[in-house]
Amino acid sequence: MGRYHATRHDTSIKCENSRCGVLNAPDTSPEYDPECWRCGEPLDGKPEVGDVVSVDIVDVSDGGVSVGKTDGGFVLFLDRELSTIEAEVRVTEVSDTAGQATVVD
Repeated sequence: MGRYHATRHDTSIKCENSRCGVLNAPDTSPEYDPECWRCGEPLDGKPEVGDVVSVDIVDVSDGGVSVGKTDGGFVLFLDRELSTIEAEVRVTEVSDTAGQATVVD
């Protein structure tokens, strides 16, 4: 099981799921598991600027901005309105809770 233990691990990976948020064993330890030990969500975490990721389009605002979510649940605001349900995007900005991205044509 991928639980974090303060006596055995120097670092941890926090689950990005807003309803969970528990600490998991780091990827350098034998206890590491790519899924959260509590909720089972992938520990993908935040993408980095320049990454090309696949997102599910979950909303479109009146201002022409689409809202997408990565497989790990990270929210990205896209540069234009899309009528598709999935898109490949390039991450241009990342904060603690969300990011900006442009659609890869």
